[in-house]
Amino acid sequence: MAMLGATPAELIELSSRLGVTTTEINHVSGDTQGIAARVVDEMHGTFATAVSSITSAMDALRGTVDASRGQLETTTWTGANRAVFDGAYTDFTGAMGQLELAVTDAYAEFDAQMQQLSTVIEGFQGQVASSLDQAQTSTTSMAQAVDAQRDNLEVAMNSGISVG
Repeated sequence: MAMLGATPAELIELSSRLGVTTTEINHVSGDTQGIAARVVDEMHGTFATAVSSITSAMDALRGTVDASRGQLETTTWTGANRAVFDGAYTDFTGAMGQLELAVTDAYAEFDAQMQQLSTVIEGFQGQVASSLDQAQTSTTSMAQAVDAQRDNLEVAMNSGISVG
C-alpha cells in the first residue's frame, strides 16, 4: 500500500469520521438549545399555574366567608354573639389581607429569582452554543487538513515526486 505522510484510505476514513463529528455537534447544539428553551418555558408555565391556583383558592375562601357575611346582612341578629361574629369577621378580613400581601410578596420574590435563573440558563446556553461553534470550526479545520493531505498524496502518487 502506498504511503507518503499518510495512508490515503486512513485519511478517507478520518475525513468520514470528522463528518460524523460535525453532524453530532449540530445535533448537540440543537438539543441543548431546545432543552434550555423548554426548561425556561416550563418554569414560567409552572409558576403561572401556581399563582393562578393559589389565587383561585384564596378567592374561593374569601367568597365563602363573604357569602356568610352577606347572608348575615339579611338576618336579624343582635347581641354579644353578633359582636363576636363581627369581630371574628374583621379578624378574618385582616388575616386574609395579610395572607394576600405575603403571597404577593413571595410571588414577586419568586418571579425575580426565576428571571435570574432564566438569565443564567440563557447565559449557559450561549456558552454551550459558543463552545459548540468553536468545536465545529475546529472540526471543519481538521477535515480540511485531512482532505488537503489526501489531495496532496493523490497528486504525488499520480504525478510523482520531483527531487532536487
